[in-house]
Amino acid sequence: MTDNKGNNYRTRNTVVFAGALIALAVGLLIVGLANLAWINLLWTFMLIFGIVLAVVGTTYNSTPDKFGPSEQTYRIAIGALLALFGLVGLLWSNACTEYYVYLAVLLIGIAVIGLAVALSNHKTSKF
Repeated sequence: MTDNKGNNYRTRNTVVFAGALIALAVGLLIVGLANLAWINLLWTFMLIFGIVLAVVGTTYNSTPDKFGPSEQTYRIAIGALLALFGLVGLLWSNACTEYYVYLAVLLIGIAVIGLAVALSNHKTSKF
């Protein structure tokens, strides 16, 4: 159920756009000032923008759809996944550990987010 009407919806979109610009600017500052590889710009953007999406997601409707999670749950989960990918990417680019450690952290993070979404919706589902 998308509540895409009125001023409130436009305000949320503006906040998300401003968050994307801030994430891009912070990524540029970190890469430039720390002399890091340019791929870190992508990971920093994903981390910060994912956090912004999750925070803005809390303002959406929490009533579950007929066959899925609510708009709020969906947006928070997508933001958390994006932030997780950004965090694992930053670790992968800047730390010297075996690849399976990053893969394990990514899989555990995805499982925890999925478990949280499943447990948060089990009592509010319409069916």
